[in-house]
Amino acid sequence: MPRTDQEASAAFDVALSELEADPAGQAPGRFGFDEPELALHQAEAHLTLGRTEQARSRAEASAAACTTGTPGWAAATLVLAQSEASDQPSDAAQRALDVLERVPPSRLRATARTRPEHLDSW
Repeated sequence: MPRTDQEASAAFDVALSELEADPAGQAPGRFGFDEPELALHQAEAHLTLGRTEQARSRAEASAAACTTGTPGWAAATLVLAQSEASDQPSDAAQRALDVLERVPPSRLRATARTRPEHLDSW
C-alpha cells in the first residue's frame, strides 16, 4: 500500500501503463470494466488520498460517460458529491438527492448505497 503521495502517483502510473499495454485492456465490457469505470476508480482513489480536485475531475468524466440514471452514473455522481462536500456542501447534497430521485434503491450498487452516508465526513 502506498505510503506517500509520490508512491500513490507511481502506483497510478504503473496501473495505467499496464492497462494501456494490454491489447484487451480497454475493450468495452472487459470483465465489466471500461473507461467510465476506470475514471470512477481513479476518482475514488484520489478522494481517499485527499486530492479533491483530481477526484472531482475523474468523477465528472465518469458520470459524463454514463447514461443518466444508470447504476454507473449513480456511483460516479455520488463520488462527485463526496468530492464537493467540503467546499460546496449544498451542491453535494443536491447531487446525492438527485441520484436518489432518479435511481431506485434496488438498482444502486452496494458501494453507492453507503456513499450518501459519508458526505458529512468529507
